Amino acid sequence: MEVQLHDGRWIRIEEWRTHEGGTVGIRADITDLKAREAELSVARDEAEQANQRKSDYVHHLSHELRTPLNAVLGFAQIIHDEMMGPNNPRYREYAGQIAAAGVYMLDLINNLLDLARIEAGRMDLHEEACNLSLLVDLTFGMMQPRACEAAVALCMEIPDDLPSLHGDASQIRQMLTNLIGNAIKFAPAKDGRVRVRGELTEDGGIALTIADNGIGMRPEQIPVALDAFGQVHGHNPGHNQGRDRVAERGSGLGLPLTRALIALHGGTFHIDSRLGAGTTVRLTFPPCRVGGRTQRL
Repeated sequence: MEVQLHDGRWIRIEEWRTHEGGTVGIRADITDLKAREAELSVARDEAEQANQRKSDYVHHLSHELRTPLNAVLGFAQIIHDEMMGPNNPRYREYAGQIAAAGVYMLDLINNLLDLARIEAGRMDLHEEACNLSLLVDLTFGMMQPRACEAAVALCMEIPDDLPSLHGDASQIRQMLTNLIGNAIKFAPAKDGRVRVRGELTEDGGIALTIADNGIGMRPEQIPVALDAFGQVHGHNPGHNQGRDRVAERGSGLGLPLTRALIALHGGTFHIDSRLGAGTTVRLTFPPCRVGGRTQRL
């Protein structure tokens, strides 16, 4: 019989009768044994959850790759067989769809590999003093064609005297790309705006805020959006007049990857959203990452 005492210790009591009719009992302290059993149980549960997560990743990955891959094969076959006649101008559009599908699949695989490296503790930071204004400006330049197509205005509000940020420039740009891309995708069809703001926090850290005036989410949808492959919304028909293009799809990896990357920098991730009123994501870097060496990229 095993009994837990009031002070938290565990004891095992064993009793048996002797040939003479007496009773012999042994009382043993098994607190350490119980602690090891609990640790093993936790480790087993974590391993099972990790295996389930890997299975889910494989399932979702196969599902997410199937649609763009079918698009690549279908459009390529049309062009190869000249099904619409020789030199049809629509072939150029189909070639663009093939390229968009290829970019989507490559981004999906890269994001998934990055998440796997972070979870395995194998993602390294190549740290340097970064100029946030320059990083945001470079990201805006890359995202501008998509923003123009969606009629979304990009606005940067970063003070000239904001100190440099010591971190991995490529990962910071990846965070910005993920968040700005989401904001553009779910911005309203008219008067869409995405604002990126940088400021010092009260404790001397740096907060980077990406806000949009898009369709937003309900509070109960936020945990879904933060889960790998979680998708709260589909594509936004208001942007593409109903054309379900591969470029408008999302894998659901952008937010969880961004949260993992800011955690890798020792920072915090906070998201605030209301349905119909837009979404604001706040990345906060700790004071130890503010200032530093000569700014470079």
